Amino acid sequence: MVVTDPLSGLTQTIDSLAPGGSESFDASYMATQEDFDTRGGGDDDIDNTAQADSDQTDAVTASYAVRILYDPELSVLKQANVESVDEVGDKILYTISVSNTGNITLTDVTLEDTLIEDTLSNDADQDGVIDGDDGDGLLEVGETWIWTGEYTVTQADYDAALATPGTYYIRNTATADSDQTDPVTSSAEVSLVEVAFEGLSPGYWKNHPGDWDGISTTTSFENFFFGSQQSGLKWMVKTPGKGKEKFVSQQDISMQQALELTGGAEAALARQAVAAVLNSRDEDVTYRFTEAQIKEWVTEALSGMPVDLENDGIIEFQAGSQAIEGVKNLLDYNNNLELI
Repeated sequence: MVVTDPLSGLTQTIDSLAPGGSESFDASYMATQEDFDTRGGGDDDIDNTAQADSDQTDAVTASYAVRILYDPELSVLKQANVESVDEVGDKILYTISVSNTGNITLTDVTLEDTLIEDTLSNDADQDGVIDGDDGDGLLEVGETWIWTGEYTVTQADYDAALATPGTYYIRNTATADSDQTDPVTSSAEVSLVEVAFEGLSPGYWKNHPGDWDGISTTTSFENFFFGSQQSGLKWMVKTPGKGKEKFVSQQDISMQQALELTGGAEAALARQAVAAVLNSRDEDVTYRFTEAQIKEWVTEALSGMPVDLENDGIIEFQAGSQAIEGVKNLLDYNNNLELI
């Protein structure tokens, strides 16, 4: 009499079996990854059939099915190398780990991350093999693949931070997917720390010409702001001498003379304009605006044009006195911020 169990590899011989007698045998089978990946051949169980045969009987069989727990699972974790940034141009390096945490081999694994899609890579050593993969292109059980990507903080991020009460975060989400799972996501956030801006007043710059960077006190105000296209304004400049102060009208003035102007709105704007430019050039002053922004706004306001601060098609200050007062007040505020 012979007993066989092909799945376990069991083969046992019984010399004789008396009426009413029985024999039992232990056999084992270790489930394979293929069993799980094929879902037991498609019916979600491992089927096993043993056969017994003798000289006196036909062969008989007995079967047993062990249910397979089909549990594909994909996880993704996104991490940044810094918790906060504070300047335009700062770089954030993201590391994204995609892992097979289930019991099924995963195929066609993909990762999407719109914020860093231009720099996203999963082949750091450029050997043609996904970082973390064993080379077969399958995300196997317990395996983790690694992507990296870099993001550069933009002016738009910075502007959004300035306009947002409280802490502003650069947030982005990575999405991983496979043929066997639903998409999964992981997000990372990096705070954009608002910089405490600084600014020194026209009075400071008037009295500290030795602190000027790259501009002389005798530099032409008109040439600096308007180039060959002079503003056409008449600047009332105090003349040296004893007794009652005298003023003369000039078409051009020096930067130092602009700081000494008195009188109307144009003169007040000229004072603030020179101070703003000097603030923007000083490496020890964290000024809010760039020199290019200052020149653009001042030139527009003094030329009788409307002022679009963000160049986004939205006019903040209408042409004329509103533009002059608006730009003057904006610069005045930022030229009188405490140094930290």
